[in-house]
Amino acid sequence: MFLEQNGYQVLEASSGDEGLQLFVDHRVDAVVIDYQMPGMSGDAVAARMKQMKSYVPILLLSAYGPLP
Repeated sequence: MFLEQNGYQVLEASSGDEGLQLFVDHRVDAVVIDYQMPGMSGDAVAARMKQMKSYVPILLLSAYGPLP
């Protein structure tokens, strides 16, 4: 909501595969990924995104404690 209130368009995905498809289909300035996602972990999604567009910053978050 904060980003949208400040003029940014936010794309949301409920799985890693859906997030990858949005990443391919849209111009993306930055990505925020949850480490725990259905189908594919956030670090795997981030690695695939970096292979496609290495210049896009990616923030990996988790509510479950330290990340590996």
